[in-house]
Amino acid sequence: MSKEPAAEEAAKLCTSKTDMDEWKSKYDEVKRERDSMEVEIGNLKIVVSEAERLAATEALKRRIVELEHGSRRQHPRITPPSDK
Repeated sequence: MSKEPAAEEAAKLCTSKTDMDEWKSKYDEVKRERDSMEVEIGNLKIVVSEAERLAATEALKRRIVELEHGSRRQHPRITPPSDK
């Protein structure tokens, strides 16, 4: 067995170089679509990666919780040194 079963299937499906190029272009298109996402904010349209979108979503969720329930972090008060 010199070839893997998946490679044999691919060889059967792709009978010519143009078929292989067509499959590769379809794969690249799906990959680009998965890796990026168009986001519309008003008139602004930007493209962000999935990781950036998830990070921004999580940051917004944390900020919303902080605004609704108050910040849970207590920052120590800084007292200036007395000049005596």
